[in-house]
Amino acid sequence: MGTETISTKLAAYGELMAALDVIRADQQRARDSVLTPEIRARLAEIELEFAPQIDAATARIDALLAEIKTEVLTAGETARGGGYTAVWSRGRASWNDKALLNYAVEHPEILGFRATGDPTVSLRKAKASD
Repeated sequence: MGTETISTKLAAYGELMAALDVIRADQQRARDSVLTPEIRARLAEIELEFAPQIDAATARIDALLAEIKTEVLTAGETARGGGYTAVWSRGRASWNDKALLNYAVEHPEILGFRATGDPTVSLRKAKASD
């Protein structure tokens, strides 16, 4: 499969994403059309009413999460409670691949210890200049 086919599929993907954006915008306009100014004003009041409580709860959650992470890192083990699991993971070892490949020129036996993972693909929205 050549890059031309992939480019064509990426273009089609972009068109589908744009069409979905239009559908979502239409949906939001339809929702907005049934909201009277009075209902919108009341919704804004409700947002303001609950904002301090939400902000305070979010701050407490963030602080507690930081404590949990620090304690799990210190303990060096996964912890469970209240329906949540704080998973401790060993730090990943990394090597300077370029330097080791240069070293392998004189010491090819080290290449037996080298493993390469499967390639992955991630999709990103292109910048306007792309």
